[in-house]
Amino acid sequence: MAFMTPCCAPYVTICLETSPFTGFSAPYNRHLTYGIAPAITTVYLVGAPDEQRCAKLARALTKPCTTALQGQGEYVGTSGFYVVPQFLSVATHVPTSPRYEDMRSLAKVFLSMPWDQVQSQLGHHVNVEKYGLWGLYAPTLLGPDGFNLSSTRLTIGTRDMSWTLGAAIVEVSERLAESQRLTGTTLGLSGACSAEMSRGGAFFLGSAVLLVMVVLAKILISYVFFSYLRHRARIPARSFEQV
Repeated sequence: MAFMTPCCAPYVTICLETSPFTGFSAPYNRHLTYGIAPAITTVYLVGAPDEQRCAKLARALTKPCTTALQGQGEYVGTSGFYVVPQFLSVATHVPTSPRYEDMRSLAKVFLSMPWDQVQSQLGHHVNVEKYGLWGLYAPTLLGPDGFNLSSTRLTIGTRDMSWTLGAAIVEVSERLAESQRLTGTTLGLSGACSAEMSRGGAFFLGSAVLLVMVVLAKILISYVFFSYLRHRARIPARSFEQV
């Protein structure tokens, strides 16, 4: 069974049961229980790049925001929002800063590259066949179809800070939103946007950064304190006769 995918390089065939590309898609058996095909079917994805169709798939993955962003601070993208433009810049030999406005054009160039060229030059990268879709999804999420952030309010950071910090900040912001909802006030980011932000996991809400840092500091202090107590408990007390 084969499916044409608009988000892969041309002529790439990925067998999801016995993948011929080491390090890419893991072996996969698709179990069908609806009588359409045998119980176990080998599924192939055949690259048929189409930037417009792939962009439609990216928009389908983006949940429309029902609440406008009201924060006045700067938003910082990390993790995938940094890695994807960096990879596409290397893949297309186009030196550029990691701006999300550049991702769409770089993804279009990447999708037009022959698979033999991609495999020979970039085959050591894990998930190399997925960067076409990722390169279109990221600007869709950040642009007019998603958060509608302008480049003046968004900075693409580095990989030094993980998405886990962004996820922690989102968790705190959701709790703040719930408490403010109960008191009759509003918070800039809530509802559908909060759910989408959790998946992106790459933005920093200025009003919640300090609170998260305080929580993390308390956790660290508690860990050091209890580690010290456990260390003291393992040291035998000397008797008066030994003194």
